[in-house]
Amino acid sequence: MALREVLNALYPDDTDGIWPGVKAGLRGVADPTMQVMDSGDSCREMAASRNDLDMSVVSSRMSEAVKVRTITASFFMPITFMGEVYRMNSDPLPELH
Repeated sequence: MALREVLNALYPDDTDGIWPGVKAGLRGVADPTMQVMDSGDSCREMAASRNDLDMSVVSSRMSEAVKVRTITASFFMPITFMGEVYRMNSDPLPELH
């Protein structure tokens, strides 16, 4: 049984076996406990939001890095290919023959 359900079970007014002073004491314990649980839930939600924000920032940085590397590779790949073609052939300019 969840703690919230247990705390909510302390609230009913139709219980005849509990003295009114005890009911008030139980409610006095239940209210702050519920507030602490709500605070914990809100902290958990804020931590999850912060985690999502950090993950999106990391994803954005990685996207920028991939973009820079793609541009660099598209510049150097044709130059490398041309260098390999001229290096592998014995003639200085094979396309002129």
